[in-house]
Amino acid sequence: MEDPTKASFSPIEVAEGMIDNSIFGFPTNKSRELTQAFPILMFLKEKDIVEMLEKEVAFYYEERKCAFPGSINGMPMFFSVRYLNVEETRAMYKHWFGRLRELKPEEDIQSDEEIDNIINEIKEGLVKSLEEIKSERDPITNAIDELFD
Repeated sequence: MEDPTKASFSPIEVAEGMIDNSIFGFPTNKSRELTQAFPILMFLKEKDIVEMLEKEVAFYYEERKCAFPGSINGMPMFFSVRYLNVEETRAMYKHWFGRLRELKPEEDIQSDEEIDNIINEIKEGLVKSLEEIKSERDPITNAIDELFD
């Protein structure tokens, strides 16, 4: 799933990248749109899905410079993906919303309590999201997986 030759970013680096628009990110509780931005997720093997559940993957991201030269529904498309687990996602959101509060003090930006609610929603939707990804796989992909396992 993740290219081992590419360095992953810390939660703070992801937040800063989203602020300066160099990183595109997506929480796992938006699975329909998630596979539009990261279609590679539709080709996960069952063992990869189980591994992601165990790691509590909660947020997918990639550098915008890695986007395919097209889009779906106005979103960039990536054929690579990186991720943050639940606790890393919490740290990323706290930093991201904290920076947004600094940059736009006049706007009503999420409080830490609201961030915890977002994280809880993500955790609750995690299994559902990954099961949806799994169910979107076509029979041919499933048959190929069985051949190579």
